[in-house]
Amino acid sequence: MSRADDNTVMEAVDSEVSVTCTDMGLVQKAFQALLCTKRHPIDRPTMHEVARVLLSLMPAPALQMLAFLHVLS
Repeated sequence: MSRADDNTVMEAVDSEVSVTCTDMGLVQKAFQALLCTKRHPIDRPTMHEVARVLLSLMPAPALQMLAFLHVLS
């Protein structure tokens, strides 16, 4: 979420989220989705960046299954 480093995305989210949400991975996914909807394409993350962020948020067993399925294909 390199483009969210300045916390501008946080301004669009209710301040209670950080207090009430126990799964920060969900919050990060929501922020990534918000970044993908920016008005100017240059401000949006690339698909490579999106995939990198989403893969980093996946639990280890899911990553192992993904790697296994990739080997089978």
